[in-house]
Amino acid sequence: MAYEPLARKYRPQIFEELIGQDALVRALKNTLALKKIHPAYIFSGIRGVGKTTVARIFAKGLNCEKGITPKPCNECVSCKEITRGFSIDMLEIDGATHTGADEARLIADMAKYTPSRDRFRIFLIDEVHMLSKAAFNALLKTLEEPPPQALFLFATTEPQKIPETIDSRSYHFRLKRISEEMIYNLLKSVSEKEGIQIDEGALKLVARYGDGSMRDSLTLLDRLLSYAGLERITELMASKVLGIVGKDFLIRTALAVVNCDKKLIFSLLDELFSKGDDPERFLSDLMNVYREVLRGKASLEISEDLLEIANKSSLEDILKTLDILVGASQKIKQAVDQRTVLELELIKVASLPVIVPIDKILKGTDNLSYGLFKEEGVDAKIENKEKEREEETQKFEEVSDGELSFKSLVPFQRMDEEEANSFNGFNPITKSIKEEIIDKHPVAQDTIEKSSLTFDPNGNLHIIVSAKCERQVFEYLKKNKNSLLSENFARENKISGKIFIEMNGIEDLKEEYVKEAEEEVVEKRKQGTLTLLKELSGEIVKIEKGKKEQDSGGEDAELE
Repeated sequence: MAYEPLARKYRPQIFEELIGQDALVRALKNTLALKKIHPAYIFSGIRGVGKTTVARIFAKGLNCEKGITPKPCNECVSCKEITRGFSIDMLEIDGATHTGADEARLIADMAKYTPSRDRFRIFLIDEVHMLSKAAFNALLKTLEEPPPQALFLFATTEPQKIPETIDSRSYHFRLKRISEEMIYNLLKSVSEKEGIQIDEGALKLVARYGDGSMRDSLTLLDRLLSYAGLERITELMASKVLGIVGKDFLIRTALAVVNCDKKLIFSLLDELFSKGDDPERFLSDLMNVYREVLRGKASLEISEDLLEIANKSSLEDILKTLDILVGASQKIKQAVDQRTVLELELIKVASLPVIVPIDKILKGTDNLSYGLFKEEGVDAKIENKEKEREEETQKFEEVSDGELSFKSLVPFQRMDEEEANSFNGFNPITKSIKEEIIDKHPVAQDTIEKSSLTFDPNGNLHIIVSAKCERQVFEYLKKNKNSLLSENFARENKISGKIFIEMNGIEDLKEEYVKEAEEEVVEKRKQGTLTLLKELSGEIVKIEKGKKEQDSGGEDAELE
């Protein structure tokens, strides 16, 4: 007798044997128990999670000789035929092969006829997303007004390619990925039933690299059996067969990237390809290492073997690395030379500039270690806060030295005239500065006497002048000689900051500007009139302000 692969041998035959699809199983069992049958169902999900299997079990529940039931007998002729994949009243169609409109029209015609023996005529179309647009259109009318005896079951791995017109006429069930734990438990049960000698570590590897697919996991176990023969399957053997590199190798690669050691990166890749390991699998595992580091930096919990990578990389570095590796995983699948792509992407990551967080730049930190996993306790944080407060107090004391004095340290805000005058009242240095400015710049005497002077906590001198005088002040300071005098004055008076000239009384200035603008308009009109008269050889006899007379149309007449 021919060998039956494990994936076919342990294929579920009843709803209770399905793993990881509890919500779907409950919905379909209730549908059969209540006999509320919809004409079309879509089962979507990744490969190997049970789409076709669910469709067959559902078909057996519909056409079982015991009647419509959520527990088909698997003993009657109809159940056995559906299990084997050929039944007189259940047609299984490969959507990837029969893609045209002619095949779809033939199916629609067949749906009109009553079943030969069973209760329903069932059409199971696998990979339905491969049908052409014309084929889908040919099925629309049949799905909208289906014959009572016809039922359509669609299975697909790409539900987004199914037209909305088909999806809206069907019940759509999405099958989930099967968890690693569930796959491991089934593999352990199968190993015990088949008498397979295998280590627990090897079983866990198979469950992990099954990637949520039960069929793929059972197929991998079959591969290990073929390789091991009569020997016990060890974890090392499983790693070799599946082309999996060890975690130590992955961490060495990640550290080489973090340390920008390009020579070591090439050496490690030489070792990878000399062993014949799968580069796609290696890249996927390397991404998982960085993903674990990212999760660790976010949760502040990480394994000891990844601590060095985490401490040498900022969160921004990890994000940029993962972004490049995700793109590389797509490129390597389509690449003719996978080695070149892998070398290029890893060297690209290693050549990225180090991203230093802004807080470290502001603090002037030279040490680029990101020891986020040596988290400070509450006491340490309080101590740091007190230290910052002391530093702020020190800054205040430095500003308060000499003749300047402030009653409190508050964030500086621009002062109005009243506040400035209040400072002038008790601060003698501003009075002496005024006198010295008048002495150095006699022309500015009137302006300075009417202005207000004040210092802010940063050592900047603010001279608040009238808005009308501001233009004169700036015109005066534009001259090189006067500018040098001002610089010497600032140096002699030990003004550590800048000198700000601010203006007050802006409303008065606006009125003056409006008046000037009006006079300028009148002058332009006058010049225009004189030019016109000159061209026409005329002369001005008399100028009067004229008034427009209203047209004799009455009060309601429209103005022209």
